[in-house]
Amino acid sequence: MNLNYNIIKKELDKLNKRVVKQAGADTEGKKFSLLMLKKLSAYKGIKLTNHYTDGPGDHQIDGVYFNEGKDEFEINIISSMFPSKPTAAFSARDVTDLIYGLDYLLFSGEEPQDVSQKVKDIRAEINDLKDNYNNNYSISLKFTSSANVVLTETSKSQLRAYQNK
Repeated sequence: MNLNYNIIKKELDKLNKRVVKQAGADTEGKKFSLLMLKKLSAYKGIKLTNHYTDGPGDHQIDGVYFNEGKDEFEINIISSMFPSKPTAAFSARDVTDLIYGLDYLLFSGEEPQDVSQKVKDIRAEINDLKDNYNNNYSISLKFTSSANVVLTETSKSQLRAYQNK
């Protein structure tokens, strides 16, 4: 029995049904992403649903939130996994997809053919914030999962290589 899974499942059931419907969080995995965005960002209502990106064309970017300071802002990107088995982890394929999405979202990379409108909207918001803060920002990537191991060793290596690029 996966105790984490059962505890989190109870939290998923407590999510506001209207917000869940507006967000299109129609599976446990999508509800988990929404819950993680809500808990980490403290966003509510329309702000929560506007920054929730889980779904087709998300490139493993399930939610984005911002912390704005006086002179800089922080971009927080959430990638979530809610497996029923505690042995699942983000695969090398998942991380490759995420890197492709990050390049587009953050660094004016080539637009993926299948990128979702929500990711496009978040990219526009990021670009506006970059302008407002004279490109003074930091990025935090958060992997959230109910699994015992979140990233495989290969996935970790891919992320380190991307970070050092």
